[in-house]
Amino acid sequence: MIETEIDNPPISLIARSLSDGCLELSHLLAAAVINPELCRLLLDNPELALESGFQGEVFLFTEEERDLILSIRATSLADLASQLAGTFCKNPQIRINRPAQPREILGY
Repeated sequence: MIETEIDNPPISLIARSLSDGCLELSHLLAAAVINPELCRLLLDNPELALESGFQGEVFLFTEEERDLILSIRATSLADLASQLAGTFCKNPQIRINRPAQPREILGY
């Protein structure tokens, strides 16, 4: 049997910091800027927009981050971005849950 070692685990297995949540928010907003359908969906049905992802990729938000995004009512992408920027990256109430580490999942 050939033993292999994972040198670079998938990003979703690496512990997130608060700045990672802000980066994911940037990913979401950038996707909405370049995709009018995602933008409309984010404003009309944010829950479905988050579940749908973008170009085969999912948005990696914690439950708290997701709840915050879903709680905002905006009429435009600029309005949504403004409201999120005012609370999302600066909100000390948002707790980032540590995802499982590769060692815990793969047993190495």
